[in-house]
Order: sequence, then C-alpha cells, then structure tokens
Amino acid sequence: MLAGGPDFVSLRPMFPAGPWLRALLLALCSLLGSCSALQSWTELERPWSDEVLREEQRVRVELPGVPPATLYAPRVVERAGVAWLSGGTGGENGPRQEVELSKLAAIEVERLDPWKVFGCVVFLAVVLVALFSEWRPGDDAVVGF
Repeated sequence: MLAGGPDFVSLRPMFPAGPWLRALLLALCSLLGSCSALQSWTELERPWSDEVLREEQRVRVELPGVPPATLYAPRVVERAGVAWLSGGTGGENGPRQEVELSKLAAIEVERLDPWKVFGCVVFLAVVLVALFSEWRPGDDAVVGF
C-alpha cells in the first residue's frame, strides 16, 4: 500500500450511463471489422521472377479484359523459352492454373498498410478511453491552456 493512497487500484469499466455513449460505443464496435483487414493489394514491379513470387502465399493476377484472379503458392516455370505463372486456384492444394507471364497486365501482392494499422490503433485507443473514462456529460472540465 502506498502511503496515503488507496489499498487497490480499480480498473473497472465505467459503462455508459447515457444513450449517446451507448450509441458511440456501438458505432465504434461496428467499425472493429475493418481492423481485421490490415493488408491491401499492391502492384508488383516488373520483372517478375520465381525468386520474388515464391515468397508470396498468394498473388492477384490481372489479364486484359478479364476480372482479377487469385493464385495460391505461385511459381514461375519456363517451358520452351516461355515463362509461365503457375498457382492454385482453390488454395495451395487446389487445381493449378497457368498463365503466360507476357500476357499479364499486372501482378499484385498483399502488403501491410501502415495507415490501416495507425487507424486501428487510434480506434482501439478511443474505445478504451470511452470505456474507462470517468468523464460524463455535464462534468465541469476545463478545456484549453
């Protein structure tokens, strides 16, 4: 025990007393799902090689005039002087699909998006402050310097 201090420190949540705070927490919690997708697709620079693509679990390929497709466990193989991109279409153990590299418009890989990480950290900080804050509307608080 600290001299002159309390016997314990309570971290019990101060649950919302008013409907405005409940609505705020509900809105914030509904955004929680966006924190689960911290990666975004980023176009991979040419030239594409097996050494670069082998490190990726999955890639998204774009052919002109065709919707993007995802290939799992991508590999570049060469046959008769032509480079082909090979990958599973239904997961790593799914049926393999091959596309000629020269016909691809783009190859995209998933990368961690720092702005999404920053947004989720700020979001979680706001939720924690809202849950554990003792401030309530009508409190006499001095704002400013």
